[in-house]
Amino acid sequence: NSGGLLTISTLTGTIGTATLTLNNTGSGGITRSAGTDTATTLTLSNTGTGTITVTANTNNAATTINASGTGAITITSLVDAVAGAVTFNDTSTGTGIYTIDRGATSQSDVFNLDNGTNTLTILHTGQTTSNKATINFGSGQNTITETVHTGTGTSGYQLKATAATGLNSLTTFTSVTGAIIGDTFLSTNTTAGTVMTAIGAVSSIAAGISAGLAVAQFGMADFTFGGNTFVFQHNGSSTTALSAADELICIVGSPGTAANFTQSAGLLTIVA
Repeated sequence: NSGGLLTISTLTGTIGTATLTLNNTGSGGITRSAGTDTATTLTLSNTGTGTITVTANTNNAATTINASGTGAITITSLVDAVAGAVTFNDTSTGTGIYTIDRGATSQSDVFNLDNGTNTLTILHTGQTTSNKATINFGSGQNTITETVHTGTGTSGYQLKATAATGLNSLTTFTSVTGAIIGDTFLSTNTTAGTVMTAIGAVSSIAAGISAGLAVAQFGMADFTFGGNTFVFQHNGSSTTALSAADELICIVGSPGTAANFTQSAGLLTIVA
């Protein structure tokens, strides 16, 4: 679509194992709504100024979902209960808002988020325990929500930073809601050792970062602010200023103290 808004509510015929591509290059955008698709690959490409929106859509065959381009892409509701692992690839530099419902499946899914501003919500409607996924994310401000799952190491949710968070301010970091015991976070720097430094409650994120910068290089520290737990890895060499190598992640709501974590070579595990 290179013109005005294109709304697709019904697709007829058999897609089979093909790729369904929604490609927007214009200002109007594309909306895919209230439909059922059967393509094994769903590709959303937006290089225009309009928004690609997928809402009230079901595709229980897609094992690969791609989001690319420079424009905004919003998946408000996509049910994909395919009985196999799903790979979600976000290479878009635009704003991405993604809600993926994997249904009652229990697979080893992989979600890759690029360096933009992304909101990812993973749902498991009908499933109660044994969900697992690896979530890879780069620099940028990501908001990740994990729903019900069993956090037992590799059976839980694994978060992996694929690039330094590129902190240029105290507002650019990844936040995770729904993390539980057994979930892990792997930083980009795996020379961090085994020590977690407990900073405790602070008056602001800036105060927590300031204390974290005093930790030895490549060490990790945690602090609490506003009812949330922040984990900071001091990868840079400065003891007074943030660098692009430093990493910060916010675990919304909990756990709260260093006693709740173990850390080994940059792998952080929630243990209590």
